[in-house]
Amino acid sequence: MRRRLSMKTDPVAFILDTCVMSEMLRRRPAQSVIAWLDRFFADCRLTTPVYMEMEQGIALVQDADLRNDYRMRCDRLVDRFSSDQWLLFDRAAAREAAAAIASGQRAGRPLAAIDAQIVGLAIAMRCAVATRDADFEDRGVGLVNPWEDEA
Repeated sequence: MRRRLSMKTDPVAFILDTCVMSEMLRRRPAQSVIAWLDRFFADCRLTTPVYMEMEQGIALVQDADLRNDYRMRCDRLVDRFSSDQWLLFDRAAAREAAAAIASGQRAGRPLAAIDAQIVGLAIAMRCAVATRDADFEDRGVGLVNPWEDEA
């Protein structure tokens, strides 16, 4: 179940999941995502785990020209984020990520390490996660779907 956010009581910073960042690398990103990011960009945060996942995806592209094209688009997108908009995976986030992994295992809903890092950062930094990935549901963080929600 997706927990709806209230802008009056919930966090106002959004960690962008990889699916949101990857959407923006497409030649024709979804208009709803573009509009959502235009509206909330100042409140968006980029995390080192998401950046790593983006770089991994680019590195796996076999065609050199296509890989270079993705790299240029990724660099342009990432360069839009100020240093204040970057969240680094730190000790507090690691503790929360470990708890999320353990909780998921106990509930029979394993959580990938990269997603656990994003959850850990969201909890530690009191942010919501902007995603359409169902793996984040019921993980103790607020969620917003830029493809559907206005937040």
